[in-house]
Amino acid sequence: MGTVLTATDTRWSPAHFYAANGWGATAQLGALFSYWLLASGITTYRSARRVPKPTTQSQDGVVRELRMQRSMP
Repeated sequence: MGTVLTATDTRWSPAHFYAANGWGATAQLGALFSYWLLASGITTYRSARRVPKPTTQSQDGVVRELRMQRSMP
């Protein structure tokens, strides 16, 4: 059986598609994007844990103040 060549087959060359280091430009950008997503996810997770929780003392003060306002005529 013979091989059919088209105009795109004669112009396409793997040497122009793949990078010189063998990884390929697409794989390298994908790896960088994955590392960036990992770093931003870790940063977001760690910063969310630093939010201070309200203490019970401040909550009790708010409740007492609301009770006093309700009891006033």
